Amino acid sequence: MKRFLSVVLLSGVALSAVAQQSDGPEYVPPSRGAPPGRLGTATRGLRVLPLAALAPDHTGLTISAQPALYYFLPASSGVRVAVRLANEPNAQPLLDKDFAPPAKTGIQRLELKALGVTLSPGVEYRWTVSDSRTSSTGMIRRIEASQDLARKLNVVPSGRSRYTLLAREGVWYDALDEVSRAADSAGTVAGRHRAALLEQIGLKDIAQHERQLYQ
Repeated sequence: MKRFLSVVLLSGVALSAVAQQSDGPEYVPPSRGAPPGRLGTATRGLRVLPLAALAPDHTGLTISAQPALYYFLPASSGVRVAVRLANEPNAQPLLDKDFAPPAKTGIQRLELKALGVTLSPGVEYRWTVSDSRTSSTGMIRRIEASQDLARKLNVVPSGRSRYTLLAREGVWYDALDEVSRAADSAGTVAGRHRAALLEQIGLKDIAQHERQLYQ
């Protein structure tokens, strides 16, 4: 009898763990075909973790005119961030600026609003973060939210329900911004959810690093 109860209890714990894992956000990429997005190149040596644009390997979407961009900085160093039209490489960049080393390494937020950068609807942009050794590139396109999505977002103004909805609707940059702000304020659960989203776009080493911070 005791053995039976032990098996039942262990099964319950296992099911609970699976339920917790499946309860996190799931990023559903846009159904439209898109050119490859995130690219990374390393030079002059190797690092345990890379400097990386936190972007999917396809063109990520945003419904914000001035979204936040995120990147992972493995070591204390200055970076250069550029935002350009994807299909007009010789056009004047929207942003091409050096940034001093931040107070701490890890995931960094770059507010396009604070920099006066506005994305036009339907236009594809390429953004790159680089230091003296490495560069990483992501793609972004601003879309207009559908009436259905706008209605749903009005019901969930912030937090877990909002970033879960945005991820499910394929709006990568806004989902990442919402979950990151939740991680900054609420901590553990949102931090693990952000790690799950990063793993879903193939940034497994960075996701594992983030999980360890929120154990």
